[in-house]
Amino acid sequence: MANQYKLNPFTGELDIVSAGGVSAGTWGAATTVVIAAGVAALTGAGYYLIDTEGAAVTDDLIQITGLSAGDVVILAPANDARTVVVKDGVKIQLQGIDFSLDSQYDRIGLQSVDGDICVEFPSRVSNG
Repeated sequence: MANQYKLNPFTGELDIVSAGGVSAGTWGAATTVVIAAGVAALTGAGYYLIDTEGAAVTDDLIQITGLSAGDVVILAPANDARTVVVKDGVKIQLQGIDFSLDSQYDRIGLQSVDGDICVEFPSRVSNG
């Protein structure tokens, strides 16, 4: 069953609701999250700008928390003067290679398998 789309009359943003009760997020204004000890603590499905801990030049993202099974997130860098390296590993399973968010136009899409492990779906855009 295909995703259903609706325009939110209060925000003017496009809301995407996946069939079967799985949340695909609301792709409106992004929420900024700062990495802490390699972890990004999100608040559910949606669009997030990820920043480095302590405004470091580079930081590794090794785990995402705060998701439920099936949640989809889009990640982008909060500041293109800093690099967030999304690491391929146990908690974030990418397409075999790390991905650097280092341009304001970079994006990566992930889906939570079980609320603890995220997998990449074919949607990475590197423009930097």
